[in-house]
Amino acid sequence: MNKRELVDAVAERVGEGTPRRQVEDVLDAFVATVTETLRQGDDVTLTGFGKFEARERAARIGQNPRTGERIRIAATTVPAFRPGAQFREALAVKKAAAKRGVKKAATKKAATKKATKKATKKATKKATKKR
Repeated sequence: MNKRELVDAVAERVGEGTPRRQVEDVLDAFVATVTETLRQGDDVTLTGFGKFEARERAARIGQNPRTGERIRIAATTVPAFRPGAQFREALAVKKAAAKRGVKKAATKKAATKKATKKATKKATKKATKKR
């Protein structure tokens, strides 16, 4: 889903009275606020959804994959997101349901294959008896 699709989905969910431009402005303001808060060194926590935070990476020695030359990589700060418990559970339920669906489909396919094999065997046996 890209930004345009997200704006459309949110506008649709909020209701017909909300213009898409307004939803886009709110989304832009949200991203700018989270970015600025992380830049200041604070975290943004949305209960049930997750936590945006800035993580420090120490300086280290790396390797250029093309030349094999060792290079110094400077210390930096990177954004990170930790999903909340409700968010993780919502995705886990979906995944578990999908797994159950796959398992059911596989079981159904195996049962159909077994029935076909049994019917073929029975027909072959019957045809052999007639000869």
